[in-house]
Amino acid sequence: MADSKVMKLRRTLHQSGVVGMIEAQFAGLPGPPGYPVRLVLLGLVCANYDRTSSNLDDAFEIMTFGTSERLRAHLAIPTCDIEDQDAVNALYNRFHRAWTRMNRLLDAAPHQRRSRLPRAAGRKVAAQWNGEHGQPALRRLEELANRLVTAPVRIAFVKGLMRH
Repeated sequence: MADSKVMKLRRTLHQSGVVGMIEAQFAGLPGPPGYPVRLVLLGLVCANYDRTSSNLDDAFEIMTFGTSERLRAHLAIPTCDIEDQDAVNALYNRFHRAWTRMNRLLDAAPHQRRSRLPRAAGRKVAAQWNGEHGQPALRRLEELANRLVTAPVRIAFVKGLMRH
């Protein structure tokens, strides 16, 4: 992916305020910082733009192997030798753990998402999301989604592209 496009998507993502909101959630957590969540988000935005995919594998590939060496150094993107499959797997696991950690922070009703829930269990999850307990998480996700969707429009207004 072209460095200029990655940087443009990075600026849009940062101007949306989403990165700051999510990193603020991470700030108080104990333990090592792990893979930067800002890079996971940027990888997903780039994958959406470049491959019309929101798959973590695509996001990881773009960030780790689909950007120039100069850009990887500039953005402090963790790297590894593509020929060393163990190193690639370890780095991907770090990437995936950052995504999982972010989901846990934002999820009002954590549950196993890799399989279909029985109807009764699904109703319990929906009740948690729709109940009092889930309202703060729901508002937080709505705010994140609104910021992501409206960021390009706000940028276009500032540039005068929406005059007509």
